[in-house]
Amino acid sequence: MIFWILAKFSKETTTLIYANVNFENLPEGTSVASKNSEKLSFEMQTNGFKALSYSFNDPSISIDLSKYYKEGDSVVVIEKVDLVKLIASQLDNGTGINNLSSSPFIISLDRLETRRVPVKLMAEIQYREGYRSLGNITVKPDSVTVIGPSNKIDPISYIETKLLSVKNASEQIDEKLTLVPPEDKEVSINLTEVTILVEVEEFTQKQFKIPIDLINVPQEVEVRLLPDEIAISFDIAMSHFNAVSKSDFKLVCDYKKRNEEESFLLPILKEFPKDLYNVELATKRVEYLIFK
Repeated sequence: MIFWILAKFSKETTTLIYANVNFENLPEGTSVASKNSEKLSFEMQTNGFKALSYSFNDPSISIDLSKYYKEGDSVVVIEKVDLVKLIASQLDNGTGINNLSSSPFIISLDRLETRRVPVKLMAEIQYREGYRSLGNITVKPDSVTVIGPSNKIDPISYIETKLLSVKNASEQIDEKLTLVPPEDKEVSINLTEVTILVEVEEFTQKQFKIPIDLINVPQEVEVRLLPDEIAISFDIAMSHFNAVSKSDFKLVCDYKKRNEEESFLLPILKEFPKDLYNVELATKRVEYLIFK
């Protein structure tokens, strides 16, 4: 039985082979169009052992496009005679190659375009009680270049990072985050990661009483505000606590916008320092008396 099997499978036979096609050395600034076939079928004379192995595992054929590309062409054409030689050279003792599924073999190319799109940070940060971020989270670089056929990159409006998950944060966060590459294999990005910087500080509450500046009052009218100053409370980073003073705030009431029926004005905080949080006025309305 063993000798019979060896004798039978040692004989030459013609078999139908389906081969995977790999494209190498693409011309600069181009990509292989998605409509191209990644399979090639043909009949080949080979011994029974190899025919059996090819039936279980499709062989791969690599095509070096730089050998067949002509400058400026949008397609690469491989004539039958060249394709047969290429297959024979990569499949051991490949002879008698016939009935190619594509002859000549035509590979369409897409011209690559580039676009700059922002990086979208995906983050879940929980701060320790009394702590929070100081200012905005910094992403460096804040944008990346996407590369691919124009119809593929035009719909892309941003590139996401992988999720940054931090719990009980109480100090600066400085990490590298991997970017999520586009799902489409024809599209690539020029970076694989970005740097995330989050300034984290302890915050405390501070309070001032700010005098009200009454504007747009006619010369012949004398107005008295009740009250004439309002307490303002806010959260501020410990490192900035002594840098903020009453003079950094401007509180205004506009006489022209008064409510005459109920005799009150609405106080508006026109000026205050940046990086303050939970800014609140102790009084939301100011009553007034008019003396003529």
